[in-house]
Amino acid sequence: MNKGIDMIGQGVSEEDGIPYGYAMALKANGWKKGKTEGASVLYMKGNNKIDLITTTKQLEILRVK
Repeated sequence: MNKGIDMIGQGVSEEDGIPYGYAMALKANGWKKGKTEGASVLYMKGNNKIDLITTTKQLEILRVK
């Protein structure tokens, strides 16, 4: 995995996952939800993959090779 982006925001938690608005934006832009493992959710679009990892008030986005 490559270095990703850290985002801090309200509504982000390990227990609840990514905020609904983020999930809808991903879906609207053609990203398909893949495997979920704990706080990590894989999204795929064509040959591109990203791993979204949520912790309390933090969302980390990693590009997966």
